[in-house]
Amino acid sequence: MTVQINRERLAATFTELCEISSPSRKEGAIAAHLKKSFAALGADSVYEDDSASRTGSESGNLIVRFAGNQPEREGLFFSCHMDTVEPGMGVRVVRTGDIFTSAGETVLGGDDKTGIAAVLELLALLKENRIPHPKIEVVVTTCEEIGLLGAKHLDYKKLETPYGYALDSTGINHVVIGAPAANKIMIELKGVAAHAGLCPEAGINALALTVQALAGIRLGRLDDESTCNFGIIQGGVATNIVPDKVVLRGEVRSHSQEKLTRYTDEIFAAFQSTVDNWQGGPAT
Repeated sequence: MTVQINRERLAATFTELCEISSPSRKEGAIAAHLKKSFAALGADSVYEDDSASRTGSESGNLIVRFAGNQPEREGLFFSCHMDTVEPGMGVRVVRTGDIFTSAGETVLGGDDKTGIAAVLELLALLKENRIPHPKIEVVVTTCEEIGLLGAKHLDYKKLETPYGYALDSTGINHVVIGAPAANKIMIELKGVAAHAGLCPEAGINALALTVQALAGIRLGRLDDESTCNFGIIQGGVATNIVPDKVVLRGEVRSHSQEKLTRYTDEIFAAFQSTVDNWQGGPAT
C-alpha cells in the first residue's frame, strides 16, 4: 500500500508549530497545543509527567499512546523535543517554495519542530487511511536545548514500548544508531608567581608545566570509537609575571565505556607525572 504524504498539510503543521513560541522552560503553550493535536488524532492517552518541578519548565514531558490494532506486533516510540534555542519568542515563518526561514529576528525553531510535524503527519496518515499498525508512543520532552533536562527527568516507567527513534538530527536518508559517552575534564595547575624580568627563577611556570603535560597526551582521534580535545586554556595575568595558575577544560568521548575510563585516566596520570617529576631551582 502506497500512501502519499500531504505536503501542504505538513507544511502548514510545521509553520503553525514554529510560530508557537517555545524557548527552553517556556513550553507551556506548545505543550497545550500538542495535547489537543494528539487527542484530535485519536490518541488513547495523553500523559504529562511531573518533571516540570525539576526542570523549571512551564510543562512536563508528554507521553502519548496510540494502541493500534496489531497487538501481536512489537510497538515502538518516536521522540522529539518541544523547546527551541533563543531568540525564540514571536517567530514568524517565511516560506519560499519549499524553503522555510524565520523573518530574521528569531530562530526558525526547525530543531525540533520538524520532528514533531513529521510525527503528526504520520499519525494523520495512519488515521485517515485506516492503516493497521502496532502500538505507537510519542515522547515529547522539554528543555532539550539546555542539557536534555526533560529527558533526564522523564517518567520512563510510563513507557510501554521497548525501543524507538529520536527525530532530531540533520540531513536525510540516514539513521544515527549510536552516540558516545563523554567525560568533561577540568584541570587546574598551580605554580608560583614571580617577576619574569627580575627573578624568574623564583617562580614556577604553570603554563610550562601545562605544555609539558599536554605534549605527552594524545589528542584528536584516539581510535575508531574515541576522541579527545582540550579547547579552553586560561592563565596568566601579565607578560612580565610568571603564571602561577592555568586552567584547562576539555573532554574525552568514546562509544566504549572501558576506553572512556582508560583514556581519561591516562590524561590525569600524565598531568600528575609532570607535576611529580618537576625539578625546581634553588629558589623553589
